[in-house]
Amino acid sequence: MPKSIAYIRWNYPTELDYYNSSSNTLGADLRVPIINTLLRMGYGVNIHSKMTPRDETLIQTGIGEGFDYSRFKAVGYHPGEPVTDDMVIVEAAAPFTPASIKGVPYMKYVADALRGYRGTVIWYQHGGFDGRPSVIWESGAYEPNLSPSNIKNLFHDMGIRKEQVVIWTHVTDRRTFVQKWPIFKGMVIMATPIGFDPEIEPQMPYNASAKYDFIYIGVNKGNRQRKLMDFLYGLPFSVLVVGNKWTPGTVDNITFVGEVKGHGKIYDLYKQARFALIVGDDQFEETGNQTTRFTQSINAGCITFGDARFKGVERVVGRDMLVSSRMELLNKVANLRNPEVVLRAQQRNLPTWETVLARLLPELERVK
Repeated sequence: MPKSIAYIRWNYPTELDYYNSSSNTLGADLRVPIINTLLRMGYGVNIHSKMTPRDETLIQTGIGEGFDYSRFKAVGYHPGEPVTDDMVIVEAAAPFTPASIKGVPYMKYVADALRGYRGTVIWYQHGGFDGRPSVIWESGAYEPNLSPSNIKNLFHDMGIRKEQVVIWTHVTDRRTFVQKWPIFKGMVIMATPIGFDPEIEPQMPYNASAKYDFIYIGVNKGNRQRKLMDFLYGLPFSVLVVGNKWTPGTVDNITFVGEVKGHGKIYDLYKQARFALIVGDDQFEETGNQTTRFTQSINAGCITFGDARFKGVERVVGRDMLVSSRMELLNKVANLRNPEVVLRAQQRNLPTWETVLARLLPELERVK
């Protein structure tokens, strides 16, 4: 088993403030509980990518909003320094962009940290499908005719073999995942469910007196809007929809509030509803790509229904909570008995991050 694990964010700042980290760039609601769990399990954790000043202060003081961060004072911080840990997790960010801080690309810190590394590199693909990870193992010589900040030059002469890289994902259909993203063909793919950390997202009781009947949280992209409206528009339910690219306002029974900044603030919104619905764009549904909507809605006390077209969603919500139409959804809500029992069954379906990592890390060791 590894004793020390490096954690690297791909092309955005590495944020550890659960309540205030950007929800647009994704990941904090996974990154924070994973790192907290690794620390609780006794692993050393070192961050070699660049953090924001706010998050640098957090690991120095162990103080942050809404959560006891004292354990995070044990996190090492070595931006751009060569990784010497037993294993490194490189977390994809969505969308892909050459973001920078004070003119220095965030990815330069990543490249400098990984260049020449000989251990296991875990590419953690939890979001969209545009992370461009292949530069890690397909890098070539420096190209003087390109900008020094060009991704090819940032990742020149990495010396990392493709065989060192393991893909970690939360899809339930690996074959379709590789078809959608053929750069991963022939690679080792570890697919696990999303976990939760009870210190950060404790399992709450059913929200019987909640303000809204239904809630949906997620970016308005692809054909999610059509799918969501097909299920919820015009039903005798009050619905709250939250997320980037939704136009604030009210349409019939649905209230759209647009973007809410901060992952923790988003999590708290689930507590304002009795039920949640999981839909996804075609890529997510076809691959069965789990997101934190699966765990957060249930842990926050929402009985959660899933679009029957979403592969693998029944493993979380249960077969009885799959729906294919608005009338089926309406009938299942009307006939729901013992909601507390239904919620507790869904909560039992969720593994903790400690359970997930205790199984995953030994498997990764055997891949080396």
